[in-house]
Amino acid sequence: MKRIVLFAMAASLAPGALGDDQLTKEIHTIENYCAPALKANLLDRTQDGQCAQPIFNGDPLHFNAQMFAPGNGLGLGLGYKRLFTFGQNWQNNWDLGGMGSVQGSWEGHFVARFDKERPAPSMTDTTPPQHRIVEKFEIQPYVTAQQLTKLDYYGEGPQSSRSAVALYTERDIRVGVGVSIPVAWWLNVGAKAEGLWPALGPASTSTILSVADSYTNSQAPGIASQPTFTHYQFYVRPHLPNQEPFGLIYKVGYEYYQDHGSGQYSFGRFRADLLHNLYLEHAGKETRRDSILSVYARLTLAETSAGNTVPFYLQDTLGGTDINGDPALRAFADYRFRAPDNMVFEVEFNRRIWKPLGIMVFYDTGQVAAQASNLSLGKMRHSVGGGLTLWSATKVVFRAYVGLGGGEGTHTFVGILPLPGPVAAPYRTY
Repeated sequence: MKRIVLFAMAASLAPGALGDDQLTKEIHTIENYCAPALKANLLDRTQDGQCAQPIFNGDPLHFNAQMFAPGNGLGLGLGYKRLFTFGQNWQNNWDLGGMGSVQGSWEGHFVARFDKERPAPSMTDTTPPQHRIVEKFEIQPYVTAQQLTKLDYYGEGPQSSRSAVALYTERDIRVGVGVSIPVAWWLNVGAKAEGLWPALGPASTSTILSVADSYTNSQAPGIASQPTFTHYQFYVRPHLPNQEPFGLIYKVGYEYYQDHGSGQYSFGRFRADLLHNLYLEHAGKETRRDSILSVYARLTLAETSAGNTVPFYLQDTLGGTDINGDPALRAFADYRFRAPDNMVFEVEFNRRIWKPLGIMVFYDTGQVAAQASNLSLGKMRHSVGGGLTLWSATKVVFRAYVGLGGGEGTHTFVGILPLPGPVAAPYRTY
């Protein structure tokens, strides 16, 4: 799969593939957007967000930069985007790209997007603007592949030991299609169906053994062999206001993994992600988008039939940063706790204090459990911490923080957020 992605990118980027007109247009776009940023004072980075758009979201050629899962480094690469025509009132494009890190991790993807615009309101349309559906009906076929060379496993459950850490590698190939439908100005519904081909491998150091050498299949469900899955997902996504930056964004859904091997790893899962971004400061009549109090909660509940279990590599984790790049219980090591069920609550404050420099403070609490009945507010783990951020316009692009208070020492994080970054809100992958 890796060779196929690299070959396809090379073919697309071969001389003449871009076309002189397209390449000239892109160069001019970058010059127009980035010239003000290059001429600005070094500490005045208000134009950086505009400059980042054509560089990292440009058409047809753009850079990709994103942190891989913890322990797998910073991914850098290229992407190639092309527009195409398919039906009236549709805006369509496809994006081919990939990234690699010095740690040996890599990612490749091909994504097509079919976006249908809502017709512009007529002169007689009296619907208030804030009540008009502004998002698009979207169909998104995709193929993705990813190789992660170092992932940690501490065992299942809330009582796992930090000294029991073991390592593994993971490669995933996914082929599927997703659909997002705006049914109201504040609500989207969506669905996804995909095939999933996971493959785990050994990874070890002179001091840490691999998972296969340290755990049995009952202690690390799914380590012995990984079947092919079909993954189905359905969700609702309320959000306010009707355009970014959202003050409220929820995602509540149910998914099912169907094991096409022995069937013992088929399971269903309910997950609710609830995020509130509170913009408490104002500059005159304008809301400050660089001062944000975020309140986040997540609940994950898995269900299995008799004799079935959830593979450990498909379980959500708490501790540091998870495999998707989302933080939870930041005083603990990455992937520190995992189990079929979990809940977590977080409060985080971000503020720019001088030019591009900002501060952040946070409080996290959460718990994992083998059964939902074992989740209890009285058994939650806790962490607090803070650090520094770098802002580009209204976007946080870099973070360095330390978490403590969990009883297992301190945990640090230093890294960039996906570029060009979220709009004035802590990054979440959901």
